Formats: sequence, structure tokens, C-alpha cells
Amino acid sequence: MSAGMNDGLDEMTQSTPLPRGQIELTGDGILTLTLDLGMDEVRRRTEIMRAFGPDWDPIAMLQGEDEAYERLYSGLDHEQRNVYERLVQAGVLTPRGRESDAA
Repeated sequence: MSAGMNDGLDEMTQSTPLPRGQIELTGDGILTLTLDLGMDEVRRRTEIMRAFGPDWDPIAMLQGEDEAYERLYSGLDHEQRNVYERLVQAGVLTPRGRESDAA
């Protein structure tokens, strides 16, 4: 690993607090580790929102996903359409568009 790559990793690990917890060693030699992941989850979600930035528009993002989904599954030939419909019936894919209207 180059020095530059290692510097970024060091910064990340130094600025990321570890979840709070405790370690116990029982009388029979079993080590028990208990972590409070609640605070870590709050930190993780905060970092995700920070990464999205102030210009993030969740409505536009969801609309873009819907448009991409419609384009992805448009123009399927007969065999592809049959596979798609079987995947929807099996619950692997969520029905969209005409399929969800008929359901």
C-alpha cells in the first residue's frame, strides 16, 4: 500500500469512533464481548447523510430510479418477458407499471 493510500486509511480510522461495549472474561475462560451498536448506527446514518451533501433531492432520486427501472424492463422479447413475469410472481422482483396495476 502506498503512503498516500495509507494516510487516508489512518485518517478514517482515527476519526471513526468505535461502538461502546464491554469485554468480560468468565470463570471458565470464555470471553464475552458486548457492543452497543445503537450509537454506531446513528454515526453511520449521519455519515451517509453528510456524503449525500446539501443538494441531495430524495424525490428526484426515486423518480430517476423509477425511470431507470422502466427503461431496464422495456423492450423485452417474449422469452425475456416470461422470465420477468415469473420473477415477479416468485416475489424476486417488485411489479411495476402495468404489472402492478393488474395485481
